[in-house]
Order: sequence, then C-alpha cells, then structure tokens
Amino acid sequence: MRHRAAARRHLRAGQLRRAVRALVVDRLFTAVDAHAGLRRLEDPAFQDTLRLAHESSQQAPDRLILGSLSIAQAITTMSGFIGTCW
Repeated sequence: MRHRAAARRHLRAGQLRRAVRALVVDRLFTAVDAHAGLRRLEDPAFQDTLRLAHESSQQAPDRLILGSLSIAQAITTMSGFIGTCW
C-alpha cells in the first residue's frame, strides 16, 4: 500500500515538473515570437542567450523544488534544536 502511495506521489511530481517546464518554454517562445523579423534570431549573442534561457527553464523546476525542501528541512531542524534547548 505504501509503495502505491509513493508511486502516485512520484507520478504527480513528474506531471507537475513537466507542466511547469512546458509553461516556461511556452512563455519563452511567446516572448521570442513577439519580435518582428529574423534579424535578432540571426545574432549569435541572442542565440546564446536564448539557448541559455531554454536550458535554465528545463532545470528550474527541479532546483525550485529542491530549494523549497531544503528550506523546510532547515526550519524543521532549527525548530527541533530550539525545542530541545528549552
């Protein structure tokens, strides 16, 4: 029973991660499409910036989730430490 619940949580987390990535990529390309013409897309510096933004959008959800969990863990640890001191 516990394995099923863990599998469901893992599945939901994967779905959330994919949904956030799709949203970020959609917003990125919507912003790029707002520019008229191809001149900007031919600029190597802009291509580098665009590639970096795309790669970052693929890693951001994982970093956000891990950062949030680290903060929650630190708060729990500090609360336990303070509770034992008093």
